[in-house]
Order: sequence, then C-alpha cells, then structure tokens
Amino acid sequence: MEKYCLIGERISYSLSPIMHNTLFEMGGIDAKYSLLECQKEELEQVAQSIREHYKGANVTVPYKTAIIPFLDEVTGNAVRCGAVNTIINKDGMLIGDCTDGEGFLRAVDIPLKNERVLLYGSGGAARAILASLLGAGAVVDIVNRTRSSAADMLNSLAKAGCDCFNARIVDAPMQRYRLTVNATPLGGVKYPDQSPELCKNIADAGLVYDCVYSPNPTLLLKTAARGGAECRNGLSMLLWQGVLAQELWGHHFDEKTVQAAYSIMQKENEKA
Repeated sequence: MEKYCLIGERISYSLSPIMHNTLFEMGGIDAKYSLLECQKEELEQVAQSIREHYKGANVTVPYKTAIIPFLDEVTGNAVRCGAVNTIINKDGMLIGDCTDGEGFLRAVDIPLKNERVLLYGSGGAARAILASLLGAGAVVDIVNRTRSSAADMLNSLAKAGCDCFNARIVDAPMQRYRLTVNATPLGGVKYPDQSPELCKNIADAGLVYDCVYSPNPTLLLKTAARGGAECRNGLSMLLWQGVLAQELWGHHFDEKTVQAAYSIMQKENEKA
C-alpha cells in the first residue's frame, strides 16, 4: 500500500484525508492518506520520514516555504512562487511542486484578463495565487498586515521570472473589484473571530473568495453575504489543488470521480 500525508500545524480539521482517500477508493488505488502534524523544528525529521516511508505528501500552513531547505529539488510552479504544497518521492529523492495557484484558478473559474483583483496575504498560498492571477492577466491590489512582507513576495516572484507589472501594494481596498481573495489564515481555526477588511461598499468587492473553508462560513463570508456579495469558501480550491497533486503522484481521475469526491467533502464541511 502506498502512503501519503499532509504536513502542517493544527490540522485536525483538514478534509484532505477524506478527499484523497475517497479518490483512492473510487479510483481503485491501493493507498492511504493521513495527517502528520509537526512543529517547525521537526521539519527535517519529517522530510526524512517521507523519504523513507511515503510516496508523496502535501504541505499546508505554516510550512510551505519552511519545508524547502529539506527537499532535494524544487520544480514547476514552486520555483516561480517560492512555496511548496506537494512533495513527490521519486526513489528517495524529494521533489517539491505547487498546485495551489492552478487549483485556485480552476476553483474560481471566471475570466480574469484585465480584471481588477484584491488579494489579502503574502504567505505560501498568496504567492502561488498571485503568480497565477498575474499569469491570467489580472490587475492585482495586495493588502497585507506588513507591507515589507508583501514587497518581499513581489520581489521574489519577479526574481523567479514572474511579470509583476500589474501588481501593487495598497493599505486598504481602493476601488471596485471583480474578485476579492482572502489568502491569509484570518477566519480559520486559529483566528475564527478575525477577518480582512472588505470594501466599504461591499458590492465593490465583487466575488469574495475565502481560501479558508473551516469554519464554514468564515466571518469574512458572513460579512460579505450580509452585504449582498457572491461568496465562495476554499473547499473548491482544496479539491482542485488536491486533484492536481494526485496527478503529480501519477494518479488520474475522471470528472465523475472528482465531482463525487467533492460532494462528500461538501457534506463533511457542512458538519463542521
């Protein structure tokens, strides 16, 4: 039996095991996916454990950049965004990649060329999402608690070859947006009573997409819904980044299987 896992901190809430194990079962794959909670100082040991015992892994906050020094190679979108959410074990060699950005675009599924987007955050998920937004032709305003972290994100993306001309750092929402994205932990299990600041006129926020999916709905989505905005939580992003991670591990699923897995995820998320 192949073994896979999710590396992170305080991840007992995660629906990743349900998603991946459902895909394995429906796809007839002899594999098991589990949670591997750890502290930052344990990452080197965890990487060695994956090297010896697992075929692959996913990485979630707060370790998407911290895991990189313990990998043998970083490739694909992870090079561009400087963050890893998927590890492939190739004969004992750990290869890091990132499916967050493409998973986000598939989840949102709206035209973004020349559209203005508001993005909160500068962590691993935000970096991947920003790179994909810019690649899709969006014009992005970035709000982050510390401007220096946002500037570091832009600088690292530019050094990796990403065209950041259409991105700028702002202190607060400034105008009308087609899409507003929360790529911070605010509203999640660590910070359930906190939320990024929406546009004063919530209608100006456009589609409000919160990468957090638990609790459901988050404070951000409650506020946006009261203002009449279209809202989505991050469950669809979790699905698509997971499906893309499975492809990196060599597993492919038809649309019927993917949608069946998503239905199960939705039911489980409603219980949370």
